[in-house]
Amino acid sequence: TNMRSKSADDKSTTIPPIKFSLEEAMEYIRDDEYLEITPSSLRIRKLILAGNLAKAEEFLGRPFTVLGRVRHGDQRGRTIGYPTANLDIPEGRVMLPNGVYAAETIYDGQHYTGLANIGDNPTFEGCYRRLEVHILGFQGDIYDQLLEVRFRAQLRDEIKFPGVGALVAQMHKDEAQTRQLAARW
Repeated sequence: TNMRSKSADDKSTTIPPIKFSLEEAMEYIRDDEYLEITPSSLRIRKLILAGNLAKAEEFLGRPFTVLGRVRHGDQRGRTIGYPTANLDIPEGRVMLPNGVYAAETIYDGQHYTGLANIGDNPTFEGCYRRLEVHILGFQGDIYDQLLEVRFRAQLRDEIKFPGVGALVAQMHKDEAQTRQLAARW
């Protein structure tokens, strides 16, 4: 069927209908996807705050990274077999949601696999929000040293465990999952 019909004195040409598949048409009308094409600092901050590591990394061109100085913590991690490097989260710093993450850590030019926790350690009382990283296979004193933490994948949300034993059992699972993920980095 023609888009226009001709009258005897009409000299215009007939315009054939334009045909799009449903998939092609959807590519043009997906506002959300269109908005995600152009990275902006606001968009990237929102992605980080929402925990969307893959999309944030795509826009940043690298993993979301925190660089901080290791400070003294409660030293609770070493008593349960998971010593951690503690980094403060400065006020106003864009940060991922509380949870446990597979991370790549860099100290003194060396790359290590890390198991990172962002949160306030709800299993224990009186803790404040911070970043803690257990660096797999690392031993040493790195207090007051700079540590780079590259977040690679979220493993789970932060949860309150009924006791230390349940926490440690879950940390073993988190470590195994982190090692599997790190084999692909």
